[in-house]
Amino acid sequence: MNRRALLGSLVSTAGVLCAGCTRSDTDPSEDGTPADSSTPSPTAEYRVVDRSFTVLANECGTPTGEIDASLEPDPPAPDAAEHVLTVSGLAMGTDSCHTARLATLEPGESGGTMIVDVETYVPDSDADMVCLECLVAIEYELVVTTAGGRPGTVVVTHDGERAGQITLPE
Repeated sequence: MNRRALLGSLVSTAGVLCAGCTRSDTDPSEDGTPADSSTPSPTAEYRVVDRSFTVLANECGTPTGEIDASLEPDPPAPDAAEHVLTVSGLAMGTDSCHTARLATLEPGESGGTMIVDVETYVPDSDADMVCLECLVAIEYELVVTTAGGRPGTVVVTHDGERAGQITLPE
């Protein structure tokens, strides 16, 4: 038996059988580029380049759970190198020793939803203090600087419970 002749005929038969196996689903245009030459869009995620969280006041009173947000530049500029988002609110503590901190910040996609979770707590340094028994309004401010885009909506939670949602200007 002639092995070389047999292998040669198998190779040519396999070539005929596989013709079109690598065919694209799009037909090439006259210049050789695929007819559907859409370019994949770049990622829509932006970066948080800076953030700061500050407690502005901590006083006995009835907290309303209010939140507010503003965006710079105002009006927003889609091509701005950076955007500065300021979120302010009132969280509730159960006694005068409570304060607040930023628990999590989930940026999301550009134009999408940023999730901000503010947590109330008693600092370790105040754990042995005598605290006034009252509801405490904890006023805070979060400043977030983003690059490469910005959120379209901000959802704020206080201790994991939704405090509100703000749609930012376009």
